[in-house]
Formats: sequence, structure tokens, C-alpha cells
Amino acid sequence: MNHFGNENYSQENYRYVGRVNVPRKDAREIVTGKCTFLDDFTLPRMLIGRAKRSPNAHARIKSINVEKAKKLNGVAAVLTYKDIDQSWLMGWPPMKPILGETVLYVGDPVALVAAETREIADEAIELIEVEYEVLPAVTSGIEAIKDGAPQLYPDMFKNNIVTPGYPPFQKDGPFWHLVKGDPEKGFEECAYIAEDTVEFSKMAAPASPEPPGAIVRWEGGRDFTVWCDTQSGYICKVTNASVITDCNMDIHTFNVGGSYGNKQSQVAIVSSAAVLSMKTGRPVKFYQTKAEQMCCFETRLGSQVHAKIGMDADGVVRAVKAEWTVDTGCLSNATQGQIGVGIGEAQLVMCKCPNWDLDTNLVVTNKQPAGIVRGYGGQELNSCLSLLIGRTMRAGGFDPVECYKKNYVGEGDVYTWRDGRQWQGDKNDFSLTVEGERKVFDYALIIIHGTPGEDGRLQGYLDMMGVPYSSCSMTSSVITFDKVTTKRTVAGRGINLAREIFLCKGETADPDEVIAEFGLPLFIKPNASGSSFGVTKVHTRDEVLPAVEAAFAQSDEVLIEECIEGREMGCGMMVAGGREYLFPITEIVSKKDFFDYQAKYTEGYSDEITPAQIAPEIAEELHRMTRIAYKACRCSGVVRVDFIVTPEGKPYMIEINSIPGMSAGSIVPKQAKAMGMTLGEMFDLVIADTCRK
Repeated sequence: MNHFGNENYSQENYRYVGRVNVPRKDAREIVTGKCTFLDDFTLPRMLIGRAKRSPNAHARIKSINVEKAKKLNGVAAVLTYKDIDQSWLMGWPPMKPILGETVLYVGDPVALVAAETREIADEAIELIEVEYEVLPAVTSGIEAIKDGAPQLYPDMFKNNIVTPGYPPFQKDGPFWHLVKGDPEKGFEECAYIAEDTVEFSKMAAPASPEPPGAIVRWEGGRDFTVWCDTQSGYICKVTNASVITDCNMDIHTFNVGGSYGNKQSQVAIVSSAAVLSMKTGRPVKFYQTKAEQMCCFETRLGSQVHAKIGMDADGVVRAVKAEWTVDTGCLSNATQGQIGVGIGEAQLVMCKCPNWDLDTNLVVTNKQPAGIVRGYGGQELNSCLSLLIGRTMRAGGFDPVECYKKNYVGEGDVYTWRDGRQWQGDKNDFSLTVEGERKVFDYALIIIHGTPGEDGRLQGYLDMMGVPYSSCSMTSSVITFDKVTTKRTVAGRGINLAREIFLCKGETADPDEVIAEFGLPLFIKPNASGSSFGVTKVHTRDEVLPAVEAAFAQSDEVLIEECIEGREMGCGMMVAGGREYLFPITEIVSKKDFFDYQAKYTEGYSDEITPAQIAPEIAEELHRMTRIAYKACRCSGVVRVDFIVTPEGKPYMIEINSIPGMSAGSIVPKQAKAMGMTLGEMFDLVIADTCRK
């Protein structure tokens, strides 16, 4: 316990800062070395991909000789710009080839190699001979827009300014230029004015502990399966699927190993692996070294803002006039969206300001690509503007906290978006008023595991709001999320259950008594949790109490259960339109000690066999128990009930998942597919049924 003066600063007196018992869910796997990262993963016949990189910031390839590299034993492919479709372009709008005749930054790939090992690939890279015509380079956004500056894309952009208004980013109007009110008249009303140029030209490149990488397997045609350490599978899919014409990429994610935002798209890495896989017909792992990560991977945006900000005598900003020059490096992926977010967030900080003229220039330079790093664009602009806001505060002698409170959007305020429309949100029902028209939710498709989606909290709220939803009711969700309550509900209804000891917070267990009751191994798990967080399969007496502690870290109640050895089965069921749908059963074969978090969510750690290869009488018994559990717990919509089937063929129910995984790769959608139903058709049935409620 620490004391400073008369204040008690012991941790237990804090509600949030320093709060105890908020464990990181994957910490145990990481510190024990059980966590699987991309570089730990392999596929049969997998090749290693590497890149020969340019030492020049801007140059034209006069000649490139790859014959020595091709002849090296163990090399499967060597590609240059001559071997790749030059219409396959990276960036939004599409601008830069995967491999081009002109290099645009130090580290820009000039050749791609696929080989049996990393060592062979690196040796092949050294054998590639390149002659360059070095061209003038520009590394500053401000310098890039000046007349006579070197042009990166002379046939596309004038003065290196990326053409604004790329359609995916302007659904709500031109995002790059905010014009509102009359700034010049607004400045006349201001008592304090600050004007200056602020620049953040050092484009930070955070080096995540685990370097970026991807494994790509070409499936034929334009279909690819991608394993990637991205933090956003969807962004990775969208950005990469736009590069290779008409392709489809099925993205699988790994433990990220740190991202800081810039591992979202991974365009150059994924597309490089994809073309190598197409060339060789084999899976290709493309993994950057730490040095490559520092010089070639995405950095933060470079920003220069010239701004004039005026504040009235009460400390309210009345006028803003600014020009924001954004350095996106050699290509723009998400930068246009970042600009829109930045302009929108600037208005949050100066919500009461009626007069704006904020224009932007998105500029390409001879540096590695810039993109999403620790935020989505607002920080660059607001950091510059905040310095000028501070000057006006000091000139007027305003308290900064009180001044920001006056200017920042607050409860009940109307917020004006960058397109001029006015928005007001109501936290009570999440309704949104846009230009005087109140908009409410028509329907909620609930696919949230754990709290608040699976434990009934969200359903209770939606019930009060009168909004129909897709999942089990609040009552059913509460029952099925609470493991001991689930067991008590179905007990005595012809369902086999493992014996358990139930512990509440503050209670403990005697290891000897537990082992005498259940033997070893046994399971210790949180009573209310999902995804196997806090679940331990205990093999020795010394593991009992640490496992209880780990479970209590996830829940205030803990179950100690006897271990039922056997095969794990997942049984999906849906009721819609008065009809029961019993899906084909899936056997879950974990390559871990049990079906834990890693086995559930990490590629290669479990196999899912649908339909399960079991005797018809066992399948019938599983379906019978699934139907009983579904009805006893008053379930609705799509549910998955999990069982262990002993070697003697006796099923024991483990748990009920009231909101099972609903991605295309999840168990229930695969079961639906096995019976001839698409994921969309399944959702259509559920929505049509529950919308009537």
C-alpha cells in the first residue's frame, strides 16, 4: 500500500486506473509460448517468397537479368515486371503495379522469388542483376506539388496530387473540402486569431514485434486462400481483391503480434504472394524481415497544415481557414478515407464553429506507402490545429479544459458532418436524427459472442426499445450463457451431464477432495464465459488451484467438472416459420489437449468434419438431446449444442451456444451448406421469422 500525504493510493481504491483482475485473454498462451503466429504456420509443399528491392528512391529499370537466379537449385519462380499483368494495380484509385518498370521508393520490389527455403530465396535475390536509370526524387509533400517537381504518375496526376473523389470514399459528398458559412466574416467577429504553418513531416513507422506476412494458396482461376497476420480480415480482403482483376480472396487471420493499425491491408505482401502462388501452383509464404518492415512497410501520414483559427471573446471558435497537405508516400490505399475522417473529427473539436474553409491536397512522394497507423487520420490534422487553438486560448487567458468543453461536441449537441448535414444521436435508444428526421433501428442481427450479445443484456435492451432481433430471447440467453443454470434447466429430461462442483467468488476447492470425487483429468472453467477463455484441463493435483484462480479471473463463478473422454460433436438447430431444422452433425477434432481458444480460432489446430462419421443411432440420439435442450431453454433462431460422445457411444451435453459463430468458416454455416442451404438463405429464414415478433 502506498501513501502520498494523507491520500491512499492503493490499487483497490481505483475503479479503472490500476484496476486489478482485468486479465488479457490471450496472455497465458503468449507467455507460455503456446500462441501460434503466422511464421509458425506451414502448409504442405509451401514455398518461401522474397523480394529483390530497389536501392533508389526513384529510378527506371534499364535492364534486369534473372537467369542465374532461375538456375539456382530450389528456386521455383522468379518474376519481374515483364511477367506480371501491368493492369494489376495497387492503391485507391488504382495507380501502382505490383512490379513496375519504374521504382518509386527505396525498398520498392523489382523482382519476386519463390524458393524451397528462405536461404535459397535470399541467395537467388543476390544473383539478380539490375541496372537503373536514376531519376530525380521528391520526399516532401509540399515540394511535390510545386511546378517542376518530379512526377510519379505523369499520366494520372498533375503536380502529384491524387485525383480526389474516388467513388468508394464519397458516398456522402465531397470529403476533401469542407466549406461552410463565411469564414472571412467570421474572422471579423473574433477577438483572438492565430495563424501559422504546422508540419509533421517525420512519418513514423512503428515496428510491430511480429513482422508483417502472409501465406497465399492459389485455388485456380481467380480464387485464393490467404492466411495473414492482419487485424482486419475484411479490409485486407477488400484492398487486395481490388488489385488482381476479378479475384476472390478467402482471408484467414492469425495472432497479429502487434499491428498499431498498419497491418490492416498488407497489399504489397499479399499480392506478391498471390502472383508467386499463381506462377508455381503452390502455397507461398511471404514474410518481411525486420529491416524490410522498417523501410518498406506502411508508415503514418505526413502532414503539413497552414491554418488560421479565430475565437470570440467567450472562447468559442468562430472561423477556420486551413489547407492540409497530406503526404501518402508512393501510393494511396485508405488515405482518402483518412482525410474524410480527419475533417470530420476536426469539427468535433470545434463543434460550435459556423464558418469553415478547410481544403486538402493528397500528394504522392518517393517514400514507402503511408496509411493507417494508430488512428484513422484525425490525429494528424487535429494535432496541427490544436497548436493554433492553444495560441488563441492563451491570448484570451482561457482555461484550456473549460475552453475545450465549450467547443467540443457534447450531450444533446447537433453535430454538422463534413457534407453540411446535421446529426444528433440519442444514447437512450441509439436513434439518430439527420436534418430533423429521426432514424431508428428496424432490426438487429445479433452475432456478438459473450457480453453483451450472448448473455442477454442486448436482448433486454432491444425488448424495451421494441426492436426485433435474430437470436434467443433475453431469458433464454441468460439461461444458456450461465453454464450451471443450463445444466439445472435440462437436468432430468433425458440428457446426460457431467458431474460438477459449483464455486462462488470467495470460495475455494480442496484439491484432494476434488480428485477423490472426479479423478484426473478434470475441467475447471468459468461459469459464464465464451470461446474457452479461462478453461483449463487439469492433469495433476498442483494444477487445481491455479486453474481455479484463472477461471475466477474470467467470472465470479466457477465450475469444476469431471472429464468425459470421447469425441466432440456440434449439433446445429434452427426453428423458423414453425419448422425445425436439424443440421448435419459436425465432429470437432482438436490437435490440442482439448478444443480451447487456440484450437477454435487458429488455423491448423483443429479439424471439423461435416457430416460426422458416426453411427446413425448416435446421430439420432444427439439430435434428440439437441431438440430437448433447445426447447427446455426456450431457444429461438439458430443455436448450436455441443456434446462429448464416449467410446461406448453415450453423449454428454457440454453447453449451448445461443449465438454460434456465423462467419462462412464457422461450424453452423458449414452444416447449413452441407444440407444445401447458403448462409444468406439461413439468415433470410431467421429474419423473416423474427421480424414478425
